[in-house]
Amino acid sequence: MVEAQLVPLTTAEVSDRTSLNNRLSTRHWVDTVHAKLQHKLPWGEQQALTSTSLVPHTSLPLDVWTYFNISENGVDSIWHNLNGIEQSAQVTSPTPDSANPAPMWKGFHETSVPVGPGVDLYARLGVPEKSTEIPGSYIIITHGLFGSLEGVDMENHVQALRQMGHHVLAIEMRGHGQTCIRSKDSYVTFGITESGDLLRTAHWLKQTHRASRVGLVTFSLSGFESLLAAWQDGATLDPADWSRPVLQNSQFISAPSADNPPAPRDPAFNAGMFVVSIPADTFATAARFNKKWDLLEAPVKATFQQRVRERLQTFGDPESPTMEGFITAELRRGKWSQAYGGNAADLLKDFTWLTDFKSPDASWATGVQRLESVRHPLLVLSAANDPLATAQDVADLFSRVQNPNVGLILLKGGGHMGFSALSADYYYSLMRSFFNPQTAPRAVTPK
Repeated sequence: MVEAQLVPLTTAEVSDRTSLNNRLSTRHWVDTVHAKLQHKLPWGEQQALTSTSLVPHTSLPLDVWTYFNISENGVDSIWHNLNGIEQSAQVTSPTPDSANPAPMWKGFHETSVPVGPGVDLYARLGVPEKSTEIPGSYIIITHGLFGSLEGVDMENHVQALRQMGHHVLAIEMRGHGQTCIRSKDSYVTFGITESGDLLRTAHWLKQTHRASRVGLVTFSLSGFESLLAAWQDGATLDPADWSRPVLQNSQFISAPSADNPPAPRDPAFNAGMFVVSIPADTFATAARFNKKWDLLEAPVKATFQQRVRERLQTFGDPESPTMEGFITAELRRGKWSQAYGGNAADLLKDFTWLTDFKSPDASWATGVQRLESVRHPLLVLSAANDPLATAQDVADLFSRVQNPNVGLILLKGGGHMGFSALSADYYYSLMRSFFNPQTAPRAVTPK
């Protein structure tokens, strides 16, 4: 495996030169901002696909691999995609150590966020630099699957956001980091509970800290879970679906009473969501782990499978390097089958309904319908050289979404979550412009 390297953040290079007319919707904001920032990217990697450029001119979406001259079958390999693998390795979180937790970051203190009966998320809350403070502005940040608040990359992120003027709440999700260490009964549920937890965390900040604007930064699986949260925050659910036990933790704006629904509340994340390296087709991504990968053949996938094995062994589950085995084990430990009277088939059916954006019939109709209801700015940042081979899935989904609140930037480089390794200047400038109320995109009422 390529050794992880420190990625220094030179915040002095993050400027306000991207100041824009903040009347732009996210869909068009991404075009303007990328045009202003693309010179910060390495030579040869400044081109991007955005929401508007992905609109298909034929019946088929654009072929990402041909566009960026990347071999789909080569993204796993150090021989064909060394840059993407190195960029991914540089942001990998170390395994949390219960005996020696990471030192507290400058400007932060420990706290916890109650998200359900007996469930508190471990968190660190930081105050902004006084010279740049944006009153009432809070950014929530969390990790991807098997991530934590450990490591240099997470510290770079939170300190950058503080220097941009925001309060920062860094949280560890159920089944991760200190949340898992302190509560062995916190399980990974791949979006069933996590989406509601994100919304509850935003409401907690508004209720307990008088936050007037709340943003979110998420990665990989938590990024996908934030899409579920954005859907829950903006949609009125079909009353027929309320009987699904997987929705017992949901936060939809309307109750099942269609006759007299409550007035919709303000968006939980009224400052927007900054979402990095999502697996848009979660089931296709999981299926790529059905074979056992070798470190020399596919170092990112092999390392991920090792984390799966370690997780299963920790809790005494049979060893299985596949994502399907891992998902089944976590839902079993979380006693989700009990909510279905022990009927595993019904649980799988509802879990698929909740988390599969590509169905029905591989049309992406489910994902498109849900994203059309998003009512706050949502920026998705992905890379064509992501070793998880998700780029075409991302393009296929977002080329079909017309919601002006949803914007995509698909770069050639960046690996899996490694955009700060590609260009810290581009990445943090993009983040700064997105969350600064003077330069941010505006929310548009979805049709």
